[in-house]
Amino acid sequence: ISSVTIGGVSATSVVETSFTGGGANGRVGLFIATLDTGTTADVVVTTSATCLRGGIGVWAISNLLSSTPTSTGSDGTGATYAAGLTVDAGGVTVCYAQTYYSPTPTYTASNYTEDFDATVESLIGHTGGHDSYASADSPTLTITPSGHTAGGGVFASFA
Repeated sequence: ISSVTIGGVSATSVVETSFTGGGANGRVGLFIATLDTGTTADVVVTTSATCLRGGIGVWAISNLLSSTPTSTGSDGTGATYAAGLTVDAGGVTVCYAQTYYSPTPTYTASNYTEDFDATVESLIGHTGGHDSYASADSPTLTITPSGHTAGGGVFASFA
């Protein structure tokens, strides 16, 4: 992932991870941009190599104190993707994963609300979710695909 723009505004990488296996080479990441107005925008992802089976998830978060994450985590090594995060009172978490597997995987969410669970293309599934916290917490967010050849997940919290 070379760059991401949202509505023409450059987005900043929050966390990224790579994965390989079963002939798949992949990369997942979370990016953030501060937008002043609007409810729709073009999201443009530029890669430095040929990109096959790309997917994106988009979240709008209002009233963040900072676009700098409170904590981040990534996991591209196992059949389950997990990260422990620190969340401030009034904070939010966001997570995203992509998995290569036959048949195309579905996902189980733990400690977050799943927003989507979809097929990008045959053999590639992706999922994403978020959660809000009234008080400070240290949750471990876990994304479990129904099967796994290769994949990875990225996680972040914001105040």
